[in-house]
Amino acid sequence: MSAQEAKKNSFEDTTINCSRFREISNEISKLAATVNIKITPFHDQELTHFCKLSTQDQRNVVNSVEIFLNVYKAVQAEGASLLDSVRVVWNALAHLGYRPTSDLFSHIRPGHIIEIHNNNAVQLFRNLVFFNYCSYSLEELYCFPLNELYSRDISVLMNLMGTAQKIFGGEIKTLVKMDLPSHIITEVRSKARLKIQDQIQFMGPLFSMVSNETAVITIERAELLDDSKGLTRSHLELSDELFIENIVEFKPHDSVKIYPSV
Repeated sequence: MSAQEAKKNSFEDTTINCSRFREISNEISKLAATVNIKITPFHDQELTHFCKLSTQDQRNVVNSVEIFLNVYKAVQAEGASLLDSVRVVWNALAHLGYRPTSDLFSHIRPGHIIEIHNNNAVQLFRNLVFFNYCSYSLEELYCFPLNELYSRDISVLMNLMGTAQKIFGGEIKTLVKMDLPSHIITEVRSKARLKIQDQIQFMGPLFSMVSNETAVITIERAELLDDSKGLTRSHLELSDELFIENIVEFKPHDSVKIYPSV
């Protein structure tokens, strides 16, 4: 294949990837709007950040947003609320191919932000509550690592990085209650520059069912600071009725494969 042909193929691949990303991210935004959650798919039709990725990375992002959409479609098909984080996380783990620690679901409550990151600090998944405290587009969330999107106190950051390294290294195999102070997180790439008071309550491993890879899941509480309020909804508006009191009674949809916890 000549260099010219390779360039043409790459351009065609990018065009296809961009079209698919627009389609999926717009569908995610519309789905979230049904429960009054605002998600910005992208800030410009040209997908400036997405197009700068390699063709393979573009495919990976498209695959990730497709999984994100399919998780919420599965929850919707079960007749459950898209804000039911227990259902959402259960479906997310099934679609991503991870198994949790045995006590994970007993710690999830209404209003919790749930995030899943890989060892490259890229966010693999988040529940819809996350977007009550986020002005980033889906494109930005999937195209930039965490450290390029947010800033926080260096001592807190070092603590989090240390815990994450122990999880990825296999030293920590259980869900850990974090002894961290409530701290401020600031968006560093957005126009809104939202400031969030964040409290990370739990952090732990997720174990891949198809490889030796480990992901990190965090359970958090957050509140927008005064100069950010009004830009997104407060978590206090979420209904406590979404919490499943007895995890034993939780019966996932038949289409969801159940992975054993550890």
